[in-house]
Amino acid sequence: MLKFKRILCSKVLIVAVLLITLIFLLVSMTGCSCYGPRGWPGCFVEDSTLYTGTKDGEVLAIEVNTEKEIWHWPAEDDDGGGSGIFSCDSCDASAVGGAGMFSAGYFYGSPVVVDNIVYIGAYNGKVLAIDGNDTSRDDPDGRELLWEYETGGPIVGGVTFDKGIVYSGSSDGKLYALDADTGELVWEFKTDNKVWSNPVIDEGIVYFGSLDHRLYAVSVDSGELVWDKPFETAGAIASTPLVANDVVYIGSFDKKLYAVDVNTGEAYWDQPFQASNWFWTKPLYKDGVVYACSLDGNVVALNAETGEPAWQQPFDTDDQIKSLPVMFENLLIIVTEGGVAYGIDLDTGAEEWRKTIEKENSILAPLFLDGSRLFISAQNNRIYVIDAENGSLERTIDLSDLD
Repeated sequence: MLKFKRILCSKVLIVAVLLITLIFLLVSMTGCSCYGPRGWPGCFVEDSTLYTGTKDGEVLAIEVNTEKEIWHWPAEDDDGGGSGIFSCDSCDASAVGGAGMFSAGYFYGSPVVVDNIVYIGAYNGKVLAIDGNDTSRDDPDGRELLWEYETGGPIVGGVTFDKGIVYSGSSDGKLYALDADTGELVWEFKTDNKVWSNPVIDEGIVYFGSLDHRLYAVSVDSGELVWDKPFETAGAIASTPLVANDVVYIGSFDKKLYAVDVNTGEAYWDQPFQASNWFWTKPLYKDGVVYACSLDGNVVALNAETGEPAWQQPFDTDDQIKSLPVMFENLLIIVTEGGVAYGIDLDTGAEEWRKTIEKENSILAPLFLDGSRLFISAQNNRIYVIDAENGSLERTIDLSDLD
């Protein structure tokens, strides 16, 4: 009898696994790719207007001081199901609750706003330009999509604007340069793996990493490599480069932080800095010191010329750091994945203040500093605004419950 029950339980488990597998096969066969990522959208603030993508696939403009929505895009469908180009075309989204987890096009990067035009890359592989000029409350849904450009894979990162060109990496392994006015392709550069790194432009060169383990330097004019060969690391590169004083600083999944000469593409330090876990975020620079955060929970300060430690010891948060840090006056401000914000003295590495922001939802999106106000985008579709000077909470903006 006991043997029979064991056999029965085993068969039930096998059937359950097969059913789950069948569901995913059916999704693949029907071409529906709507079930999936939720993203970690960041924000951009200008003139007291906050621009952000949401975890429901919308782009919003919000008055920070009143927490009132100015406009959102795309407009809601008449039947309330789905949302513009982010809704699923290959399955009946209304049958499973409209938008929500079956809605495609979530964001993994922050928007960039130039002359009231919002540029953002989406997980559905499209770079979008949205007209934010008309802020009339009489027609909050009246946002015009100026153009869209479809890459060959999901976009996991932010876009960069420079001199009329929008740059975006894609999971198809390419970096794209697009005309900001028309969305037309200017050039594309192919790597051997996904490009999740945000591109950085300095002196006519765009620097970016790829999951193929390489750091690239490409001419903004020609789209061609300017070094003899890319700089090779031993791990995937998803972090954003820092360029300071003719040196590129970049972290890798090989747990090392590198310094690379911009003129030669060769190593600048004698040895890269070794951490005990991946580097995910962009390093920062001030007064000859490079500051970097790692998934081992440590924040390090390094001499920019030598790579030697500038603090007596790393600042240990005991949690992973995936969100891009910021600087305010003489503070380095970081937020851990677990939702604890720290203000750290740049000179000594001492803790100046600490604030628990969110215990139950991860902090993954880049931080944004506007004056002395720090904007922290959490995975619960809320943005927390804190005083960068002392860490006090100023307000919480719930993107799911706006006026």
